[in-house]
Amino acid sequence: MDAIVKEVANMRMEPEFQFKDEADAVLGAAIRAVGPQVFLEVLPLNLAGVQHSDDVGRAWLLPLMKSHIRNAPLGYFVSTMLPLADKLSSQSQQFVSQGREIEAKVYTALNQQVWALLSGFCNVPADIIESFTPAFAERLANDMLEVPMTRAAICNGLQTLLTAVHALAHTEAADGPITQQQALAAEQHLARFAPDYLAQLFNVFALSPGAARGYLMGTITAFLAVITADEVNATFVKVCTMLDQALKTHKPPTAAELTERYLEAHPPPTAHTMTDLAIVMAPYLDAERAQMLVRAAFVLAGQSEDAMLQKKGYKALSRLAEQPAESPARQLIESAMSEQLIPMLVDSAESVAVGSRRDRLVLMALLSRNLTDGQLHFIPAMLSEAIVGTKEPNERARNAAFETLLVMGQRMSQGGTINMAAATGDADAEMAAEQPATLEEFFKMSAAGLAAQTPHMISATIAAISRILFEFHEQLEEQFIVELMGTILMFVVHNNREVAKASLGFVKVIAV
Repeated sequence: MDAIVKEVANMRMEPEFQFKDEADAVLGAAIRAVGPQVFLEVLPLNLAGVQHSDDVGRAWLLPLMKSHIRNAPLGYFVSTMLPLADKLSSQSQQFVSQGREIEAKVYTALNQQVWALLSGFCNVPADIIESFTPAFAERLANDMLEVPMTRAAICNGLQTLLTAVHALAHTEAADGPITQQQALAAEQHLARFAPDYLAQLFNVFALSPGAARGYLMGTITAFLAVITADEVNATFVKVCTMLDQALKTHKPPTAAELTERYLEAHPPPTAHTMTDLAIVMAPYLDAERAQMLVRAAFVLAGQSEDAMLQKKGYKALSRLAEQPAESPARQLIESAMSEQLIPMLVDSAESVAVGSRRDRLVLMALLSRNLTDGQLHFIPAMLSEAIVGTKEPNERARNAAFETLLVMGQRMSQGGTINMAAATGDADAEMAAEQPATLEEFFKMSAAGLAAQTPHMISATIAAISRILFEFHEQLEEQFIVELMGTILMFVVHNNREVAKASLGFVKVIAV
């Protein structure tokens, strides 16, 4: 096999060779079969002045290895690949001191490619306890803080390791690379390093621009999953304290601070950072800390002058509302529905920033799924906002609006009684009458938007009815659908193009 692998590699390096993809597939299969250590003994990289009998450089193997390393010993990365990365970095610095910029860039790129292999070596190695030593953990933590070029590779590796080990530790898969007991032991081993890593990650997160935070947040989430609930709650209290202090001095960003160029080079305000960190801990909070997050979210949702903070407030509430029914966070949300959440959403409808609408609609959909009979007035109170949301310029906001309408319709189909007085805030005798919660009533409430004064609202109403009719037509009486069709088809000849276009969309739906 060694001879075959060498011959394929030699052909792969020929400039005129036309089957490089097929050669890469063969070499990739060899890497998966024998592992990187044996593979590199057959085909050494020959980088950083390390010469072998066949001293041809094979830097092109690094990207190939990245895609095919699985369940390889982490110890090999620590003992061989990490020193290689150090040699490449040292050589790059030497070239910089000599003014040889091109060579320096080449060796810097090679260094980053070696670091990129870490994620593959972290894909459930069997030697986690033996190889993930305090010294190696400290090295990763220091480089993550001090060497921005390797930060993404280190975070991706840690996230891969933690996520895979956590999944194996809490499932009973019989054919995994390590047993469940081994995974549990590895998870406990990694959890010992979590407090120091989280402190380091929080610092890096606070100093990083928003666009460069995705992998940092993913790594933080992975570490939170392996530590105890008490540790998470203690950390959350510290974050909430810093959030409270930041809000006292927070000023909404200026127009110049919201430009793409500025955001790419500067970290967000401290209040934004602390809110993000508080939200990511939401799934692990006990009842007391979840209550702290709810209070903070209410304050943030009222920040109409700072759309990003307001958005994060709604996102925090959504994160709590989407937890399992038995979790303290979800139970807290359900207990706060009638007295706090529903009134807050109704009262704040006029002060919603454009950038917050999607997260607000997502929250409305989550809350609508589990409304009790005494809370059904939430649907008519918020229905018009969901309908208008179907015309949002942002596609994700539009999708959230349609999803909200479908969830509301599904809840109405389950029956109940709607207190219209609570929905409208009007004690008028006719409006205060209770209405049955049915799909037909939901369509009637939606159709009220057809009497709006603006073409924008009329077209939004037609679009909303089209979508919910497509979803629920099998549950409606044929006569009701015919009457609904007759009403909307009158708008096909409307003199406003936006309304006529929405009506033609309705025609397409009923023709399907």
